[in-house]
Amino acid sequence: MKIHCTTRAAHHTASALREGLALVDPEETAFYWRSPDGEMLLGDRLLHSWEVGAGDRFAQSQAALDEARAHFVETTDGCSARGLRLLGGLAFAPEVASEWRAFGAGRWLLFGRIRGITEGLAWEQGLRIDDLPAAVPAASAPTSDAPPAPYADRLAAAVESCRRGELEKLVVASWTDAPVSSSVTPATIVTALDARFEACTTYALITRGDCFVGATPELLLATDGDSLRTVALAGSAPRGADAASDALAIAALRRSEKDLREHCIVRDDIFVRLGPLATHITMGVAPAVWALPNIFHLRTPISGLLHPSVKPLQVAAALHPTPAVCGAPRAAAASRLAADEGGARGWYAGAIGWLAGSGDLELVVALRCALLQQGSARLFAGVGVVAASEVRAELAETESKLAAMRGALGLTEAR
Repeated sequence: MKIHCTTRAAHHTASALREGLALVDPEETAFYWRSPDGEMLLGDRLLHSWEVGAGDRFAQSQAALDEARAHFVETTDGCSARGLRLLGGLAFAPEVASEWRAFGAGRWLLFGRIRGITEGLAWEQGLRIDDLPAAVPAASAPTSDAPPAPYADRLAAAVESCRRGELEKLVVASWTDAPVSSSVTPATIVTALDARFEACTTYALITRGDCFVGATPELLLATDGDSLRTVALAGSAPRGADAASDALAIAALRRSEKDLREHCIVRDDIFVRLGPLATHITMGVAPAVWALPNIFHLRTPISGLLHPSVKPLQVAAALHPTPAVCGAPRAAAASRLAADEGGARGWYAGAIGWLAGSGDLELVVALRCALLQQGSARLFAGVGVVAASEVRAELAETESKLAAMRGALGLTEAR
């Protein structure tokens, strides 16, 4: 197999890339990405897909990248080389419910065309494959379609488990279905999300008539050479109606024992997991309050340097799932979620982004998202529960998080 790639300078704009998404046949596969630093990617004309199944999905992802990299040949025409990129991601867990069958437990995609904007420069890659080998099916993972208990009941049960000391934290997910207008498309959704949530990462994966789309505030891992970045994001409060109520909400969040405890669990877990894999780990002593248009978050950026023998996907495997989307202790929380939610999360709270031939990657946690299927949207949100949590407050936080996608889907006015 030989992967031939030609990269050239181009003249497209950000709006042109969003318009390009609108031209993709919904039965085809395409991937859209816009990061807070302004990089944009649009991949279409799928050439090959590496399916990820049961077992170590990060090791399978590394194998897919290694195979593609071993056969990649690039030429450039008028711009610096952009290199190999596989686009895609992984579900939250290997088990996925039947409505996620188009996405599976994970996929890494090699597109025949990738149009991008990096550091303000537009470029385009054209790829082709010689002697493409037959795809090897991934080992299938079990699915679970058992209906979960009502959300409020699961929240109450999680609070009791934390108060009994069975868990330190559990992240309880909610999903709700709503019809969407035929005028709502992946292109209109990402346009709305890009405009309103500039500080977040917007993503969309279209495949087999379905679309998974969202704008997440949470970075799982980004690497650049031996440098790595991640973030602890936990502890939230809804925005107020005006500047005065916002100021009260910020003050309350900064002194909230519940939210500070939730944040410390996430921050400390990331620090411990990075310890064997990185050096010069740096993070703030106290979290900052990060303002998004509809919510405030407690946020601690974390950086470090990879050990020479460590690959970025090893670090991603160590971090996922963080207590921000799973709970603590991890094994006990993950077991509880598998029993309570089955595979209904699908790619919600999974890892989505790109892997580069250089070894670098950027993966975000797939939050503030929706799964679009046949005129209906399933919206996802989750909240972190600790012993000090109150169900009523967690329900209010859930609604604040759902507001982002509701606004983009035209279901309500965005808050």
